[in-house]
Amino acid sequence: MPWDGGTVVAKAIAMREAMATAFLGGIFLLGCTTSGAHELRVASAGVEHHVRVRGQAPHTLVVINGGPGQSHDYCESTDALADEKLRVVTYDQRGTGLSQRPRNDDHRLETQASDLDAIRQALGVDRMHLLAHSFGGLIAMAYLRAHPDRIASLQLVGSSPVVAKESSFDEFERRIETFVQRGLFPTGYDDFSHTDDCAPYFRTIWPVYLHDPALPMSAELQRTSCSLRTHVATAKSHADAWNFSGDAARYRGPVAVYYGDADPFRRESETIPAHFVNAELEVQVLARCGHYWQECQAQFFDKVRTFLAPRL
Repeated sequence: MPWDGGTVVAKAIAMREAMATAFLGGIFLLGCTTSGAHELRVASAGVEHHVRVRGQAPHTLVVINGGPGQSHDYCESTDALADEKLRVVTYDQRGTGLSQRPRNDDHRLETQASDLDAIRQALGVDRMHLLAHSFGGLIAMAYLRAHPDRIASLQLVGSSPVVAKESSFDEFERRIETFVQRGLFPTGYDDFSHTDDCAPYFRTIWPVYLHDPALPMSAELQRTSCSLRTHVATAKSHADAWNFSGDAARYRGPVAVYYGDADPFRRESETIPAHFVNAELEVQVLARCGHYWQECQAQFFDKVRTFLAPRL
């Protein structure tokens, strides 16, 4: 779910304001999941993070999911990218999924960049490849500001823009209104007054994100959780005021920007390349695809593998 700084968050804020493991250097080792991935608990800034690692390989790709407030689950499809050269890491951001909620509701981008670096250190790598989706792009850009030398490559997928003023929700809100007028969303679908669970809302508006509104959700998307409190706290932490233009301009490493030709936030993605003036830049438009790569997964993964191949 992209960071909607418009009506949805405004409603949510108004409603909410009305109402046995082994510890090793900050890492809890939890063993394997049924999928063959290893799970870790990584401590950062007073929060333990749930981290999931697929594969054992010399290079590391960390996938940063969107939201804010969503768990990492829908990104587990990127396990398919793991091979003898590349391991794939996903994690729940603070206040989401199986990660702890910060007691002080600190969801600032600089804090989330620190969380990401704690994960890097726990993984024991000097540099990592980043693949960031939607709101996750802001965390990646905050990390670019704090630790540019730790990024082996950067891939932004349907990402939030480099500068807040280049945000654009017009098409997203137009699609929402179209579905509402056609009676396709149930009454009360956006009523958060008695719950912190925004996953039902996400599942309801799923067709709005797509090229093909009839596409069913994947299993990973269906089990993706969503915390309204984290979504709202993140919105409050940033107040739509970010600007990573200078950081993007200074970066000289490899960058790929992907977006679907039917992504309701396409206008945001189209503004990103102009900021990476000194990077090794690639721009890829995903045909017949919306905001989530699950709609064009084979096409997207082929492009990611092609981008990474000479860098592994």
